[in-house]
Amino acid sequence: LQCYRSPCFLTQGESGGSVKCKKKRERKRRRTERSNIKKKRSGFFRMKKWKILLAAYIAVIFIHSAMPADLSSEESGRITELLLRLHLPVSEYLVRKSAHFLEYLGMGLILQKSLEGGRFAGYERELFTAFACLAVPFVDETIQLFSAGRSSQVTDIWLDMAGAACGVA
Repeated sequence: LQCYRSPCFLTQGESGGSVKCKKKRERKRRRTERSNIKKKRSGFFRMKKWKILLAAYIAVIFIHSAMPADLSSEESGRITELLLRLHLPVSEYLVRKSAHFLEYLGMGLILQKSLEGGRFAGYERELFTAFACLAVPFVDETIQLFSAGRSSQVTDIWLDMAGAACGVA
């Protein structure tokens, strides 16, 4: 009997029934192995990608903290003017505080994604997340202490932590 899917031949078993084609089984096994390897690789690189993005995002946050006061005010002023042109009643203070919350909301979202399927699970994952949501804003405000014309505020740390917690949730 000839196998209908491959050029190999089925042989008659001792009991009279047909035996599976060895070549066909071998091909299927190799295909499954390749598929499993691709899945493992793609999962590993996907996790790596989110961690690299998280590190880059935190670096951008720290770079913004190191900006001198005049450049930071100029940047906030441009955004305030844009929002006022859109007839949104905002002040520079509101823009600055919203920026704190929103940039850490983004960090929380990326942090959550980077920890999916990682080595941390359950309680350890929650502890690491809480530590990151506290440590990054703390370092951010500490950097501002050493920037020309800038100061550090505890309220900004609270806003940052709230944004990160919302992003993680």
